[in-house]
Amino acid sequence: MDSLWTANYRRELKSKRGRAFLREVLCALEDLPEKALVEGAVSRGGMVCTLGALALKRRTDAGQKRGVVLADLAAIVVNPLDDDGEEPEDYEPMLDWASRVLNAPRRIALEIIDRTDDDGTMLVCSDDKETGDGILVEVTPAMRYQRMVLAVRSMLEVP
Repeated sequence: MDSLWTANYRRELKSKRGRAFLREVLCALEDLPEKALVEGAVSRGGMVCTLGALALKRRTDAGQKRGVVLADLAAIVVNPLDDDGEEPEDYEPMLDWASRVLNAPRRIALEIIDRTDDDGTMLVCSDDKETGDGILVEVTPAMRYQRMVLAVRSMLEVP
């Protein structure tokens, strides 16, 4: 199953639709005035997630006011809380929103969502090559932005 998913993901990356979508996402990221991304929401505190950047760009390019768009995006609940009040690891609501609103290729959208909402820590340097032990740091919104720009560029480079 995993290899089938991977094969289909690579087909999406190589498709005209997938490549056009990724170019548009990259352009939206580069156009953000604040080079920072939020995780776990489409928009929060004036920041957006990776796919939220695309929604923001499309709507502001269409003439809508940035503040109104950010407020609309902040109202979107993409991961409703589970019975324990915790945010689940289920990306289906976000995928449905991305597919419906952004016309996002589903596997590409899942990869973008997963990378944007990574666990919030990052191994900065490893002192021990065998164990990989090193220094873990919290990922800041600016670091998340840099990571996602690099990720989208690498997706565009798939031969």
